[in-house]
Amino acid sequence: MRKRGLLFLFAVAFGLLLCGCVRSDANIPLLVSETPMPDIALGEHGKGFTCTGIAYDPVENVYYIGNCGKARFEDEQFHATIVKVSKDDFQYIDEIRLYEIYPAMSDIQGITIDTSDNTIYFCSTIENRIRHITTDGKDKGEIYAEHPTGIAYDSRTDTLWVLSKQRLMQMDKSGEVIRSFDLTLEGQDHIFLDKAKNTIYLTAGNNYNGENYVYRVQLLFNRVSLAYVLKESYAVEGIYIEDDTIYILNDGYYHTAKNPVNQVSQYDLSKLMTENEYEIYMGNP
Repeated sequence: MRKRGLLFLFAVAFGLLLCGCVRSDANIPLLVSETPMPDIALGEHGKGFTCTGIAYDPVENVYYIGNCGKARFEDEQFHATIVKVSKDDFQYIDEIRLYEIYPAMSDIQGITIDTSDNTIYFCSTIENRIRHITTDGKDKGEIYAEHPTGIAYDSRTDTLWVLSKQRLMQMDKSGEVIRSFDLTLEGQDHIFLDKAKNTIYLTAGNNYNGENYVYRVQLLFNRVSLAYVLKESYAVEGIYIEDDTIYILNDGYYHTAKNPVNQVSQYDLSKLMTENEYEIYMGNP
């Protein structure tokens, strides 16, 4: 794990001296740590697993994280799983072996916990399916959805928010679409629902050597805007937000990214920088 927070106040203070004011367009959160994904039985030793979606289980106080099922993009066979890890340090606990339950399945993308019964919904993108499963690996059914990538359970309405390559949809558990609008951001991928703000945050970007992004969707108005610029997340996948901390999964090893590590990057949303402040912080005034 890599810590960086100690230089932040000096960097911002120096930047404010140079520009003479606080910039209103600050949207680069401070990266405070990077934690590699743990190894799994069918992965490459020392490389961790190829992480995709992430969901927090409040009952067990753990994360469930999608494992694509291949170590490298060019590998031929998928062995997709859902990996259960500890909340505090992302240590391996157990796996749901999806490749045994669904032999024809390829990879897994978005994942969410239905807190009404503590079950899991996940996106099987290539199959055009949202699958429903218990936390101990028992199948509970499926929903058709065209190329689903991100998913979030909404406890306010007992419905699912689903992101595809073309749109954001709200659907009931039978798959009936209640609400839908077009959404086509480059590389849009995973979502997180902030119920208190009635806002969905989504990861986007295919830049394996530069910055990627988090967008916000204000659900009351269907309004989409850039929320955060992610520096040093070169292969963005799942997203989870808790208080002032945003967790971004990266499958850098899978994509041979600039930082070729499968990891979770932790950002502090209470410490936002402008581009100028970020350059100063990185030692490039």
